[in-house]
Amino acid sequence: MLEKNTLPLFFGKSTDKAIIEPEDFVNDMIKITNTKKSVFPKKCIISFFNHQFEKFLNNKSIKKINWTINMTPMIILEKNNEKIGYVFPGFGTYAATFLDRLIALGMEKFVVIGTAGTLDEKMQRGELIIPEFAIIDEGFSYHYIEPSRYSYPSKKFLRIAKEYFDKGNIKYKLGGTWTTEALHRETFRKRDEFLKEGCLTVEMETSALFSVAACRKRDIIALFSAGDCIGGKKWNSRKNSKTISKIQKKEGRLLDYAISILTS
Repeated sequence: MLEKNTLPLFFGKSTDKAIIEPEDFVNDMIKITNTKKSVFPKKCIISFFNHQFEKFLNNKSIKKINWTINMTPMIILEKNNEKIGYVFPGFGTYAATFLDRLIALGMEKFVVIGTAGTLDEKMQRGELIIPEFAIIDEGFSYHYIEPSRYSYPSKKFLRIAKEYFDKGNIKYKLGGTWTTEALHRETFRKRDEFLKEGCLTVEMETSALFSVAACRKRDIIALFSAGDCIGGKKWNSRKNSKTISKIQKKEGRLLDYAISILTS
């Protein structure tokens, strides 16, 4: 029988010293770009809305920080005289490596926004979902936390978000999310099992982001807009050319929610 500790993924410990710490990468990049850590805000929105990021990127009146080479800059948004970072890290668990580097820059509080697939056909596109836990069906997390079935958002941010939405009479759903990068191996068996376990959504990044934040002792939460659906007998994108603008408008609200939570 194959022992778990013989697999490379489970060899060693999450506390083992790394060859390249995130501080090493960050210090090298800011030295090359001549950027000071003091210019980075403590709060940050990690967005998976590429169209939203491109809009900010093309707005010449919005401040940007070019802190790395061959990577997109950080957008700086301002709300009530408070600066908030806004980044698009790309898709998949590389986003968690990106988060580790943001933490090395001195950033402390994070809200993740994006679209997630739904496991329940009854959930309408655009509904707001807050994941209370993430099922770890990716290999990245185990390099940051001990092997576990779940990773979690910070309790503090989860409480703040719930209070904010309840006070504003904003409808939302709480549940779990299933994180896997194997898009074409989202099987019916796993879907049915994780749906019973309380998962409402499936996506590619959240469990890894939660794991990095837990390892580094930083606050994080995720806000999802319900997207495509894998709850039926076949995949349904639930998207067409006539509904794109309406969908993007609903997704834009998540940015407002994220800013409100970060400035609460």
